[in-house]
Amino acid sequence: PELMMEVESREDEYVINQPTGKISMLERSESAAVREVLEETGYHCEVTGSLPLMRQDIGERGIYVRHPFVVEIDHDYEREEIMDHLVVGTRWVDFPTLLELHATGGLRNDMVIKTIESYLSTLNQGV
Repeated sequence: PELMMEVESREDEYVINQPTGKISMLERSESAAVREVLEETGYHCEVTGSLPLMRQDIGERGIYVRHPFVVEIDHDYEREEIMDHLVVGTRWVDFPTLLELHATGGLRNDMVIKTIESYLSTLNQGV
């Protein structure tokens, strides 16, 4: 399947990432996922699934915890303007292309590819 990714501007280079962000006070994680997709891609979406929590140790800065969700883009809505100033656009890519980007340092971090691998394994298991 083709996967919707965002293109971010980071320190004089562009990298590929998934929409991510923080959960606001009293916000449900599913609602945060829908909000982040809208803010970072301009697309309205609906949560259709959830993946296992993921952790990445980032040394002295702490630990990233990611709760990935599977979403379906709602094409009944017109795409809105991207609100995140670091995101310069979106790109639809397949998994082999993501592996190539990963090999050349084109992904924001290792969690990007691990999240996609987790998602693809659920497809292979029929979950």
